[in-house]
Amino acid sequence: MRKSFTIFFLLLSCYRVAAQTAASSEAPAAHRKLTLSDTIPMDDTPRDELYSRAWRWFSDASRNVPSLLEEANRRYGRFTGTASLPFSTRQGGGSEYVKGRIYFNFTVRVEDGFYTYELTDFTHVARLPFNTLTTHDRYPYRTVADEDWHSQVWQEMKAKVNVELKPMVESLKAAMRIQTEKLEEYKAIRASSPEGGE
Repeated sequence: MRKSFTIFFLLLSCYRVAAQTAASSEAPAAHRKLTLSDTIPMDDTPRDELYSRAWRWFSDASRNVPSLLEEANRRYGRFTGTASLPFSTRQGGGSEYVKGRIYFNFTVRVEDGFYTYELTDFTHVARLPFNTLTTHDRYPYRTVADEDWHSQVWQEMKAKVNVELKPMVESLKAAMRIQTEKLEEYKAIRASSPEGGE
């Protein structure tokens, strides 16, 4: 009896592990968060210089959006913050219920020779919230009524995110190309170090 119970338990454990591995290896589009991100190569620009450039951009941008910079971590070369976009739909029937804001997280990481930016966790907040935006073409959450209307509003939200945030991303990219007054000093220090000279 004990042997059969042990064998049953082992089989059940193996099944659970296999099921979890298969489920976590590939998330369906309905569950993949909408994310705008990229890695931008910056030749041999040192990390400290890129950090200074990002700090300058965040300082300017935070005048208009105070929450955009919540943390600047020099040790890890990371900037994090949150912001939001106003949203109202052009679709009739229930437009007042979805009028609200789309909140998102904004992160910039700098390393020697490149930086990355990521805008993610786009979450609609309103009387009728549409939850977290995903890569799915149609509204992926359960609807009480009119699935087509939900999907049209869903597409409108995603289009707004792409259109409204493109200038912000382009502004960051432009600012990251403008060197600070210390760039040549950083390059000289890096070239004279044992690692930099190799």
